[in-house]
Amino acid sequence: MNNEDVLLMELLCLEVVGNIHENFELIQKLREDKTIQILVDTYLMNCGICISYRTVSLDIFCGYITRKYHVTDYKTIIDYFNYLLDEIDVEHRKYDISGNIDLSTYDRIEKEILENIKQKTN
Repeated sequence: MNNEDVLLMELLCLEVVGNIHENFELIQKLREDKTIQILVDTYLMNCGICISYRTVSLDIFCGYITRKYHVTDYKTIIDYFNYLLDEIDVEHRKYDISGNIDLSTYDRIEKEILENIKQKTN
């Protein structure tokens, strides 16, 4: 990573922290939520390996945080996700997600991730 990349990462982190700093209590809940921990781990484990798993992990996170924590603004949800990922490894920002996963692949990966969550949270 060069100096420009580091500066960009720091600026992105500051923007995210600024947006969500107001709700420190929710951040604490998100950090402790086992389902979210599994989704964050799944996303990070697939950086540089599988764009489909990253995409599905993020999608499940979005639905989960909306249902459980009543956060409905997409940008805010993404800010929370990036904040939680940044705490572990800011390098994740080099990797992308995709909106072009075929439905059968998406369904298979979603089922696998949800089963993993079920096993680890029960």
